[in-house]
Parts: sequence; structure tokens; C-alpha cells
Amino acid sequence: MATTAEASSPWRERRFLVFAAGNSLNNIGEAVYVTALPLLAYQLTGSLTTMSLLAALTPAAILLGPVIGVVIDRHGSRAVVLPGLLLQLVAVIWLNIEVTRESAGGGTLLVLGAMIQIGATLYQAGWMAGVPGMFPSHPTRARGTLSSLFIITSVVGPVLVAAALSQIGYVGLLWINAVTFLAPIAVWLGGIRPPAPTPAPPAESGSVSRFVGDLGEGWRILRARRVLFLSTLVGLPMLSVGGVGTVALIIFDLRGRQGVSADHVGIILALFRIGAVVGSLIVSQARHFEVRRWLTITAIGTTAALLLLSVPVLPVVLVGLTAFGAMQGARMAMSAMAMVKYLPGNALGRVHGLLDLIGGIPVVIAPLVIPSIATGIGSGATFLLLGAVGSVGIVALVRCWPDLLGGAADDAKLEHGPVSPAQ
Repeated sequence: MATTAEASSPWRERRFLVFAAGNSLNNIGEAVYVTALPLLAYQLTGSLTTMSLLAALTPAAILLGPVIGVVIDRHGSRAVVLPGLLLQLVAVIWLNIEVTRESAGGGTLLVLGAMIQIGATLYQAGWMAGVPGMFPSHPTRARGTLSSLFIITSVVGPVLVAAALSQIGYVGLLWINAVTFLAPIAVWLGGIRPPAPTPAPPAESGSVSRFVGDLGEGWRILRARRVLFLSTLVGLPMLSVGGVGTVALIIFDLRGRQGVSADHVGIILALFRIGAVVGSLIVSQARHFEVRRWLTITAIGTTAALLLLSVPVLPVVLVGLTAFGAMQGARMAMSAMAMVKYLPGNALGRVHGLLDLIGGIPVVIAPLVIPSIATGIGSGATFLLLGAVGSVGIVALVRCWPDLLGGAADDAKLEHGPVSPAQ
């Protein structure tokens, strides 16, 4: 039930330990990549627009979520995990070759970056939808723990960039990322993978009609989970100001207004990651999970952190950066756990895809708009504006508060028990 804790910890299961280890090694490479790539783009182009477009690729790729979700629910998580990994690996190696030949311009970075992010979306969606089937005795805590591990390992990325950039350069860092793709492949080959899918019912209509019908069913399931649906809507302002566009603006602000060197940016970004680790762990390791509590904390905290980032004093910016990271980590863990907590296993793919689409739209728009705003009014004033946008989430939370309270009891009735291996 929604008000009780899962009795067992995923850390006691050997299969989970192996899975988490392989996943974490790959996450470290991803953290190196996402830290090094915008710095490389700044060195090659000096353009916030290029940096923001690269940042927008991640949420743009997850807009494919509804399509990927239908594939997962119909054919199982296995259908997308290995193709996603292999696509990423090919694109990363190609990018490394282009950077080594010094022929990588802004266009090349964007094309290969798009391939990498599409592969990442396939791989991550497949793994995460398969978590309840792989660890049915503790699906919510396993998903929350993996979310926390993702953020913990992401701390290593900025640290590695800061420590190794002057020794091995951007090419060496990108090759580190490429090697880490072998870890989840080894886990898969070792037999730790999502369970085989149950046979799909025979189709009675064309593929387009079937796709629309599957999505329609996913939408009805999402609407029926009242707390999950309302918390998604309330969280949209936070997504628009707490996404990759704001992180790109932070990097640009540190390099420009604050005059911080590239290797020191990596160290400073570690503060952001550490804050995210703390926020994520507090949410994911709590024995009792309540969406509206963390929604309130993250809405207020994100707005306050953005106001601190606007202050032209580096120590204050560092405090704001750490707080901003803590709020993003808490929000990520909250969202990941809420999906597993409130959704049946055979709908995770579709509903996750729909949530990606809903949340991805503001996250994609933000990095396309922020450069123009920052060019016109400066980065400090832009942070103030983002804080004002984030405060809309607080207003929406106040307006929806009675519905969230009333919906909690209803959602408890919809809480699924241990998930059978549907994927």
C-alpha cells in the first residue's frame, strides 16, 4: 500500500549489486561526457547558443518516449536496451575520431550528440522499465536507489574532468566514456537483464491504430493515478527552470561573468552533483514516501536557489548551485519512485513515455529560449527571471493542495503490489 514501506532492501540482493555496479560505471562515463562536451563546445565555438542546443538534445530525445514506451510494453524492455547501447557506442567512437582529427564543428557535435542521446533514451527507458520485473520484492526502493546511484556517480564526472583535462584533454575524457559502455553490456551478457516479455495479444487492427490505442490506454491509466498526474502538472514550472538549459547557463556564467577556468568549472560542478546526491538520497532511502511533501520542498527550494545564483558574488553562487543540485536530485528521485509506486508493471513504458513527453516539452524549450534572454539582459537577470517562472510552481501547488490531499487516499487503492514480470 502507498502508506507502508517495502520490507526488504535491494542492497541485500546479489543480482541488484551486480546490476547497480554495471549501471554505475556507465553513469560515470555519462557524467564525464555531459561535463566535457559543453566545455569542448565552449572552446570550439564560444557560443552559448551551441552549448544550449547541445543541452537541449537530452530532453529532445526523450520526446520519443511515447513511441519507445509502446515498444517496451508490447515487446519488452529487451527490445530497446542493447540497440540503445550500441547506438551510443558507435556515435561516441565517431565523435572521438572527429575531435581527434580536429574536424568537429558545431554541426558535427549536434548530429553526433543527437545520436548519442537517442541511444541513451532507448537504453535508459528499457533498463528502468525492467526494474520492477528484475527486482519484484522491492521495486520502488530499487528504482529510487538506482536514481540516487545515478546522481552519486555523476559527481565523479566533474571531478575526473577537473583532474584529467590538462593531462589527457577532451579526447581522452571522451574515450573514458566510450569504454564505460562495456559495463552494462557485460551485465547483460552475464544474465542480469529484464525478464522475457509475455506474448502480446494478436493485433486486430493496423499498427497505427494499435499504437494510438496503446497510448490512449496509457493516458487513461495516468489520469486515474491522481497524485501522479497532478504532481506532474505542478512540477512543469520546475522542469522548465531546472533542466539542462539552466545548467548550460550556469557553466556559461561561471566561465564568463565569474571568470572561472575550465578545470575549476569541473570542481565547482561537483558541488552541484554533491547537492543532488544528498537530495536524492534523502528521498530514495526514506522508508515512507509521500509525493506532496517532496513536491513542496523542491518547488520552494528551486526558486530560492535560482535567486541565489543571480547574485554576482561567487561564494553565494556556490551556495545557490549546491542548493539547486539538491532540489534537482530530490525531484528526480521523487519522480522515479512515484512512477514505480503508482503504476502497474505492464503500463510503465507507455506512461513513462507520456510523462517524458509532457515534461520534455518545457525542458526542450528552455535551452532554446535562455540564450536569447541572457544575451539581452545578462545571466544574473536571467536567473532572476527563471526564479520567477519557478515560483509559478509554488502557486500551482497551493491551488492543487486540497486535490493532492484528497487524491492520496484514492491513489492508495491503486497502488500495485509486487509486479509480475510483465516486460
